[in-house]
Amino acid sequence: MAFRVTLDDWAFRILAWVFSFAGLVLSCLSAESCRFVRVTTLRNNVVGVNLVGLFSTYSVNIGQCFSLRLQLDAQDPTAPGREIITGSHRAAMAFGVLACLAGAAAMFLLLVPVFKRTSRGLWTLAGGLCGTALVFQGLTFLIFNDDRCKKQEVCQVGAGCSVLCAVDKGGEFAITAMVMYLFAGLLVRRTPAPTDDPLFVIDSADDDGRGERKGGPKTTGLAEATTSDNFTNEE
Repeated sequence: MAFRVTLDDWAFRILAWVFSFAGLVLSCLSAESCRFVRVTTLRNNVVGVNLVGLFSTYSVNIGQCFSLRLQLDAQDPTAPGREIITGSHRAAMAFGVLACLAGAAAMFLLLVPVFKRTSRGLWTLAGGLCGTALVFQGLTFLIFNDDRCKKQEVCQVGAGCSVLCAVDKGGEFAITAMVMYLFAGLLVRRTPAPTDDPLFVIDSADDDGRGERKGGPKTTGLAEATTSDNFTNEE
């Protein structure tokens, strides 16, 4: 049974798109940031700070970001030491990319009903993609399982040393993106599927190729026949 689309429904739908768009932007900023995790080490009363992102790190001394891939290529494979990109870090990188892709797909599906009639299935899929992007974005915090945040990996046995990992700018972007995806998914869940006409009606073409606006006046064959009969009677 068809339902009548009210302005409130469209307001919630547009708001859901805005939240999904904000989530996508924040996901991309989180993945691009070289300051996802702030690693603070204390060795012999000397404090050291290391800023690590999903795909790059930030040098406090130089004030510049460096690609992790560049550091990996420059590392001597025969030299002992900690892995630059561990398994947990690689997983966080992958989920960061997947969060951006899921967010982009959700944003696109939420925008389609504005210009084109859609189905309940696509609307439900858009809400599911918002939830998927939220989960993927949360899994980027697997980076906190990296060796940089493990005392036994950073500190030597018996040395006075401590390690503390905290969320930095990129992590804050990720948390905010999760909130945006959550709000977008809740709004999709609350709003009925837009199975009626789109918000903006685009002109459609007739059989003879001429454009005609939806809802415009049409001359039917019956009306033409009636007009022709009246003209014959008058003669």
